[in-house]
Amino acid sequence: MRVLLAVMLVVAVGVSAVLITNRDLPEPIAYTVTKTVLENKDALVRGHGGLAEFDPRTAWQPDKVGIPLHPGAERAYREKGWMK
Repeated sequence: MRVLLAVMLVVAVGVSAVLITNRDLPEPIAYTVTKTVLENKDALVRGHGGLAEFDPRTAWQPDKVGIPLHPGAERAYREKGWMK
């Protein structure tokens, strides 16, 4: 089963993208990767302008994801207060 690590819902040539891992990825790694993505949108956009539409506050939402969040990713979103 695939488990979502961090969501990056991005409009790029009409395609959405997500970052996916499996459930065996250690929780601290999933947490760190997700937290880094959430806290560095500006750097991501500088690297690729197509990421300008990425909204870290809502990227975790089920209607944007379609698969369960990795527990480490979920922790990062909860700590930000964006996920209840």
